[in-house]
Amino acid sequence: MNARTLQATRCNGLTAQSSRPSRRRMAVRAAVEAPAAAEAPAKMSATDRVRLGQSDLMVSVCCLGTMTWGKQNTEQEAHEQLSYAFDYGLNFMDTAEMYPVPPTKETQGRTDRFIGSWMKNKKRDEIVLATKVAGYGQHNTYLRDNAQTVRVTREQIVESVD
Repeated sequence: MNARTLQATRCNGLTAQSSRPSRRRMAVRAAVEAPAAAEAPAKMSATDRVRLGQSDLMVSVCCLGTMTWGKQNTEQEAHEQLSYAFDYGLNFMDTAEMYPVPPTKETQGRTDRFIGSWMKNKKRDEIVLATKVAGYGQHNTYLRDNAQTVRVTREQIVESVD
């Protein structure tokens, strides 16, 4: 057997000494030849709902990011984007106490205020709002009422999301 034949034989799951496929190759071949339905989940649209982790929350596949509202986008633009997304079926949005970006003392929290003013006339139980708390930092003490160094503690998490 020449080198090219040996290489082709190995690529087909056979060994040079045997014409029988290995167990591993047989398992791979069985998986490849499985029915198409078992190969991949059905395609989802951005507004389809999926369970969020192990919670009972059902969220849209697409999560609306908000990090530019208050710096690159006005409150009116934020409201227009929110309304558009939710009118088309999204129910999930993401924010952070540091938003908008880039973070500054003057703009910090503006994104949350824009979301809050939009949500005043909405059904709160139909919206899933995820947020993030800032981690350790000595240069962003403006995030805390008493100018503390930012840390991830119970008290600071409560202050952040309050």
